[in-house]
Amino acid sequence: MTAEDEIRRILHPEAHEPMPYNPRLPQGCDQQGRHPQAAEPCADLDELGVRLPEPDPWWQDWLLVAVVLLVLGLVFAPLGV
Repeated sequence: MTAEDEIRRILHPEAHEPMPYNPRLPQGCDQQGRHPQAAEPCADLDELGVRLPEPDPWWQDWLLVAVVLLVLGLVFAPLGV
């Protein structure tokens, strides 16, 4: 046994004792002691009062592209490029 194991055995004696076997689970729990209802996700956000942000309108992006192309055309057209 190394010195580290000896120190751990002295400082934490409960860690070296075997865990007691308790086959009795609470009523309605699975093998890990959890209630199955706790694992079900909440899929209805309206019940929680969560409001999702509205998506950005797509036409604003196309309008920006059209304005940029128009400005580029007005700048470079007189130059003959």
